[in-house]
Amino acid sequence: MQNSVSKGLAVIVGVGPGVGAALARKFSSKYTVALFARNSSMYIRGTISGSLAEVQKGARVEGEFILSVGLSYLDTLNSEIEQTGGKVSPPFYFIGSFSRTLSRLIYQPSAASPQAASFPCDVGSEESVKSAFAALKTQFSDTPIELAVYNASVYVRGNILEMEASEFESAWKVICMGAFLVSKEVVPGMLERKRGTLIFTGATASLRGSAKFAPFAVGKFGLRALSQSLAREFGPQGVHVAHVIVDGAIDTPRIRGMAATFNKNPETEMLNPDRIADAYSYLHEQHPSTWTHELDLRPAVEKF
Repeated sequence: MQNSVSKGLAVIVGVGPGVGAALARKFSSKYTVALFARNSSMYIRGTISGSLAEVQKGARVEGEFILSVGLSYLDTLNSEIEQTGGKVSPPFYFIGSFSRTLSRLIYQPSAASPQAASFPCDVGSEESVKSAFAALKTQFSDTPIELAVYNASVYVRGNILEMEASEFESAWKVICMGAFLVSKEVVPGMLERKRGTLIFTGATASLRGSAKFAPFAVGKFGLRALSQSLAREFGPQGVHVAHVIVDGAIDTPRIRGMAATFNKNPETEMLNPDRIADAYSYLHEQHPSTWTHELDLRPAVEKF
């Protein structure tokens, strides 16, 4: 149980506009959030006045806003700001104030604000994972990792007879081996403090291998086995290891756009990312006398 901890890091590995973003929003209210992603995305929350023409197609805002600097969400940021009145929920953020000087933005952090930072990382590469965590430890040398979530995944579908071995291997590396590499980086510190939470994001494929989903299922089966081994080895030493089976389609912009094809109602037949994040928070806050190892989540109408 982490309620007594007021300072620490929440490491989220694998962030997009769905579960990863929701997790970062959820835990940023309590911890410094470290985002690990293949692309070095950075989203900043603060205050600004002046023209953002150079970075945002001529948009102009006053007051609180979310700024995405040169990255994947940049193209949609302007419309988001307009639609939300200048308040956009980013995957993660800094809280502070900004001033615009020529073509650059100067960040002035608020003293009492939680902070966040991003670290580019290819989880399928041992060298990249080690490098990313070395950078994290350099930047936050005095801040312990209280929570780590492995949410990285890759979607590979195809006829097994026509699939290249490299495709199969790359899927396993991202889904399973990366989790092994990340665990090696975060568990030692948790063992030293005799506390910490490590959560892995599973899927329906964690339990069932469907036709043409062999690489995905093999990776998710392995991830589940890894979580069980870690829980049995390190649970008695104070590390809470949990595996979450997300059984169903997650309501992300991309999936919502395909809802008609799936014949699903996003409001009732898809998993809400923010509610998934609530479940992860519930796991993190559990008392050691009643730890949950595996939790499965699905919409009420989902068959199982």
